[in-house]
Amino acid sequence: EDGQFDVVWKTDGPIRAQAWSPFIPDSKEKVADWTYPWVCGNCKKAKF
Repeated sequence: EDGQFDVVWKTDGPIRAQAWSPFIPDSKEKVADWTYPWVCGNCKKAKF
């Protein structure tokens, strides 16, 4: 109602970070860069 988030879950302390994706080893050479010359996502070489 006021545009703010409701807290729905809390922990007693910090949470240990995990890798953002289980596919990191398989995608370590892939790029998501929308600037020239790449202009691509999920690619391994520049488009231009």
